[in-house]
Amino acid sequence: MKSIFPIVSITCLWVAVACSKPVPNPPQAQPITQTVAFRLAQAKSYDAPVYNGLMAEVKLTISKENIHTGANTIVWDSTINMQRIQLFPQAVSPALIVKNIGNIIPDRQQLRTSVVVRYITNQNYTYHKAVGTAMPHHTNFKQVEVTL
Repeated sequence: MKSIFPIVSITCLWVAVACSKPVPNPPQAQPITQTVAFRLAQAKSYDAPVYNGLMAEVKLTISKENIHTGANTIVWDSTINMQRIQLFPQAVSPALIVKNIGNIIPDRQQLRTSVVVRYITNQNYTYHKAVGTAMPHHTNFKQVEVTL
């Protein structure tokens, strides 16, 4: 009787291992490409003499944000150097800056855009305006309005 127990237990173990199914891995999200278009223009006409000497600088940034940890990695940025506000494009003919950002894993990452505008008046006062937004996963295109 004692000699049958090891044989039966080994047979049961072998059957259990042979019949077990491997645990399937969850499907991996495929990397996607998203497009961001910054539309840059004056918000109004700055032709009046009161605006002489008004300067502006624009900083545009696109970053990948890890949606689990909140960590950000800048993937593209650009600065339009300080210049007279009258030199920026008018609303009827805005500047369009388009960037395609690839290799975004939707279940782990999202794009985040930010715009920082710095103004300096002719009296040397400085003003800042900053806006940041996340790009939804379900869209491949986002237009960001940058108005001065």
